[in-house]
Amino acid sequence: MKEEIIEIIQMAFQNVYGSEPDSICKMVVVPAVKTICMDYSSPNIAKNFHVGHLRTTLIGNSLYHIFAKMGYQVVRINHLGDWGTQFGKLIVAYKKWSGKELVEEKGIEELLRIYVLFSKEAEKNPELIEEARMWFVKMEQGDEEALAIWEWFKKISMIEFERVYSMLKLLTTGGIFCSCHLPLLILQHLL
Repeated sequence: MKEEIIEIIQMAFQNVYGSEPDSICKMVVVPAVKTICMDYSSPNIAKNFHVGHLRTTLIGNSLYHIFAKMGYQVVRINHLGDWGTQFGKLIVAYKKWSGKELVEEKGIEELLRIYVLFSKEAEKNPELIEEARMWFVKMEQGDEEALAIWEWFKKISMIEFERVYSMLKLLTTGGIFCSCHLPLLILQHLL
């Protein structure tokens, strides 16, 4: 089985890069457990799906089909792990220069517009950066309003991502994981 996987990886690298990844292939270990987790594009919340996401989505989907054909159970993961001050910035921008109807009508396009606007306005008004930090601190502390807005931004983003996945005829069911869940996940495994 290990030899088959190495051969598949070598052929893929040969086709894509024109050379064989000997050092990588020597590190391939076929697990005794027949479950593999396959990471997909992991697009950024509130940003457009771009060519880098397309590449990893197609590679992930190809590997999914290869491993599934070899008898593995493949768990597909699409990590939406964006978590940081950028969401504080987006919340501030949303509250100052947008609204629910506009975001629901225009989706990611509107979220991107207000994020860019925030960056321009913050150059003139540095207090906006501090306000954004405070919103992110609220997110970290579990503030209901901050987390509800962030979850909504995620939902708006997923509408666009699913549209792209549908155009590519890709099934993306599987785990959607966010780094904000890490503390709980760690505690569950320690207790």
